[in-house]
Amino acid sequence: MKVKSTKIRIGFIVALVIAVWGALFAPDYVKAQQDYFFPTVYQNTATSVGWTAGTANNGGHAVTIAAGTAAVTLDRQICTAPLFSSCNIVYANSGGTVAVTAASNAITVAMGPGNVPLAFVETSTTAISRIVFPQQASTAVMPSTITVNCGITVTCTSGAGGGYLGTGIIIAYGTAATVAGVAAITGLPFTSSSSYGCVGSLAATTTGTTTGVSCVPASGSTANVTINPAVSGITTPVQFFAIGR
Repeated sequence: MKVKSTKIRIGFIVALVIAVWGALFAPDYVKAQQDYFFPTVYQNTATSVGWTAGTANNGGHAVTIAAGTAAVTLDRQICTAPLFSSCNIVYANSGGTVAVTAASNAITVAMGPGNVPLAFVETSTTAISRIVFPQQASTAVMPSTITVNCGITVTCTSGAGGGYLGTGIIIAYGTAATVAGVAAITGLPFTSSSSYGCVGSLAATTTGTTTGVSCVPASGSTANVTINPAVSGITTPVQFFAIGR
């Protein structure tokens, strides 16, 4: 029994030595990112956040982030997925620079190309009320379809600013009045003129003879809806429908 007990102890010690040796002297590519720490975002003052130094993953690339602070916008109380329509989002770009966005399309900014969300921050009218990390809001990085209702205007303000939500799709639509048969729609939430398609049609109240309506992307934020042939001197409503990211 004594010999068997001794062998067990020796075996345990050998296994422990091997495990410790492997942990201490394993090559870096085996260790992966065990030494990398995600920045911690915390309340710095009633109206500002701070974050510790750390490392965030941009896809498979490690981005080094320095400690810092930034102000947040008050009265942002809806950090609800997937729109996050009234939310402060702390994010880092591919160079490790940290910023806070509180725009109506904050999630499209924070998850734009090269960006990594660090925290979602809700605020009351006077102070920070809640901070949530991305891993605590799992639906934040899931593909989603964002619908932007631009309303009855040529200026789309509901989702302006460019960018896209992960691998999801953005749909923007509205009705606008034309001048001389043309409506320049601005404030669309796409990344470039080649990232979306656009279709135009006549609104139900349109009168007069036309041959058709076209909608041509001019940039990520602007599309031109044109009645063919252009109607000079009158205001004619058209509808537009754009889809892309």
